[in-house]
Amino acid sequence: MSRIAIPFLERWRESMSQGIKTCTSRTKCYGQLGDIFVVFDATFWLGKVEKMKLEDVATTLFREEGCHSPEEFIKVWEELHPRKGWDGGQKVWVHHFSTMSRKFNG
Repeated sequence: MSRIAIPFLERWRESMSQGIKTCTSRTKCYGQLGDIFVVFDATFWLGKVEKMKLEDVATTLFREEGCHSPEEFIKVWEELHPRKGWDGGQKVWVHHFSTMSRKFNG
């Protein structure tokens, strides 16, 4: 188990803290099973890391990605990757995670 860093936009704070967003797809692998990362004052644990086609992520994991539809996931991907854009056949690393703890601020 290693402590890793995975960057997230502020827009994901609420859905991650509520356990709605439970995976993130990236063009590179950030960690492996059992690794932990801290973001938004919470500690998360990687439960699975797998390589998938982007189109499969959009159709089967859009909810876990924090989106309401495959179309929303595609739009978010295009916003985050304006140069390359959307390529459904592109292989990406899907990092599945769950919350381990939240920092107490009170």
